[in-house]
Amino acid sequence: MSSPEKSSAAGKEVKPEQIPTVSFSGILDGLLQEFANRFQDFEKISATIRLVASPHLVETESAPLHLQMELVELKNNEQFVKKFTEESDLLDTWKSAVEYPQLRELARSILVLFGSTYLCEAAFSRMKYLKNKYRT
Repeated sequence: MSSPEKSSAAGKEVKPEQIPTVSFSGILDGLLQEFANRFQDFEKISATIRLVASPHLVETESAPLHLQMELVELKNNEQFVKKFTEESDLLDTWKSAVEYPQLRELARSILVLFGSTYLCEAAFSRMKYLKNKYRT
């Protein structure tokens, strides 16, 4: 068994000063910036996403005014609070929330973002599979 400090390919010991840390830190900084740029839109709608994912945990006063009354009613409905804490499928939970039409419509508009992204990715994956060099 070789020690973890030895390189498995060359069988030589790698010294800390031989590791290109400046290059690695530059790559990591670029990745962090790309991540921040790519997901900046989610930061803008994070309060809305939180309202859809866990409405029972959102402060009523922080919700839009036209949704506050339904939110109060939902928070006082133990059956729905239990659904949001125990069930993992938000879509099914919101489908059954017919007595909260405005909250339900908000949930539909947010949840469709993720579903449409999934469908696009699945279609591209399928197309890539179909259009390979081995097809007949």
